[in-house]
Amino acid sequence: MQPEAPLGVGLAGHRQSQGDLLDRGLSLIQGRAGLPLLLTLVAAVVAVLWSLQRQAAGLYRAVAVQGAAVQAQTVFDLAEPEGAPLPAALVRRIDERLGRQQPGIHARLLDDQPTPDGEPPQPQPDAFEQEALRALREHPDQPFSRIADYEGRPSLRYARADPAGGGVLEIIRRHMRLDHTVFVGVIDPINPAVETPELVRDRILVAARYLPPSQLGTTDDCGFAPFADDTSTSRDTAFEKIRARVLGTQLAARQI
Repeated sequence: MQPEAPLGVGLAGHRQSQGDLLDRGLSLIQGRAGLPLLLTLVAAVVAVLWSLQRQAAGLYRAVAVQGAAVQAQTVFDLAEPEGAPLPAALVRRIDERLGRQQPGIHARLLDDQPTPDGEPPQPQPDAFEQEALRALREHPDQPFSRIADYEGRPSLRYARADPAGGGVLEIIRRHMRLDHTVFVGVIDPINPAVETPELVRDRILVAARYLPPSQLGTTDDCGFAPFADDTSTSRDTAFEKIRARVLGTQLAARQI
C-alpha cells in the first residue's frame, strides 16, 4: 500500500503547469512570431468597435431623422386651410412655444423671399440654411438634414420643402400660355383689416417668383359685396383696400 501524496504536491504541480503556459504565452507574444498575432488581434478589436460605433451612430441618426420628420409634418398639418402654405407668423409662434416647453428644439421658416402672408424672410440664414435652400430648390421632394453644431452643441438639423408653397401658382405657371394674363387676388374683401401697400407688394413679389411679370396683374380676392349689403364690408373700407392694392402694385412694379 503506497502512502498518500500530500495534497500540496498536486496543487503545486498544477500551479506550475499554469505558470508554464503563461510564460510560454508571454514569450510567444514578446517574440517575433507573436507580434503579428498581437497586432492582428488588436486590429480585429478596433475594427469590431469601429463597426459597432458606426452602427450605433447610424441608428441614432435614423431615429432622430424620423422624429424630426414627424415633427415637421405636424407643423405642416397646422396650416389652415388644409394644404395652404405655412404662414410665417404661425411658425414663429410654434418656435416660441417649443423654446419654452422643449429647450433646444426650434422651428424655422426658411426663405430668401417674402412669404405668402407678407412676412419678410429670415434675416441672415446660416451656412446650413443656405445649403438647405439650394438643395430643396433642386430636389423639393427630398428632405435635407445634417448633424452640425448649433448653439454650441451637436444637433440634427432637418429641412423639408413646404408642399403647398406656391402650389396653385406653380400649376398656373405650367398651364398658362403666352396670350394669358393672370390676375392674383392680393386683397381680402371679407377681412375688415385694411392691408398695407407693403403687404400687397410682398404678395405680388411672391406671385412674380412663379409667373412672368409681363403676364401678371392684381385684383381683389372676390367682390366687396358678397352678401349684397354694406355691412360685411363698408364702402369706406372697400375704397381703402382698393387704394392699398393700387399703391402696393406700384411698389412691386419698381422691384420686378
